[in-house]
Amino acid sequence: MKLKMLVLLLLSSMMLVACGGNEKEQNDEVVNTPIVKEEETVKPKVDEIKEEEIEEDLILDLFEDDPVPEKGGIINTDQIKAIIEYHALGADDKLIDVSLHNGEITATVEVVALNSLPASMSAEMVYSRSGDELLLHEGWDVLTIKFGEGIGTVSMNRSQQKDEGVGPYFPTVEIINQLEGK
Repeated sequence: MKLKMLVLLLLSSMMLVACGGNEKEQNDEVVNTPIVKEEETVKPKVDEIKEEEIEEDLILDLFEDDPVPEKGGIINTDQIKAIIEYHALGADDKLIDVSLHNGEITATVEVVALNSLPASMSAEMVYSRSGDELLLHEGWDVLTIKFGEGIGTVSMNRSQQKDEGVGPYFPTVEIINQLEGK
């Protein structure tokens, strides 16, 4: 959903810039050319509209099969995978495996340390962001993410969520405690 909005915003900005420059050029042509040439300046404008419509159709087609479900819906394994990949993983992180069985989401994620921060901090961010988004959907009760040797595993029940007016989330302190083995 965020990606859709970003792409549409980007294309809208590009169209505004393109249209803004063409209007100035067209105004200059109208002033400096006879009326007969005015028809020529209208034709590119029609072509631009067709190109814009085509670009918009292509963008909409890109998102027709968007695997991330609308918030509040029941999710499946493919949608969980898309949510984790889109909302939680860093550029170099990898989702190795994900499953949904008897209400438990189990994922294995390979995280990479960011700059001078340890990989456990990346793991905390991945679990937190995954939980933030997954808590908006139904069809599961437990979220377990395994981060590999030396980092740890975090597992929380949906009932452990907090909501202090900012939307549901899992407490960061609990995520960190589980990663530290406490």
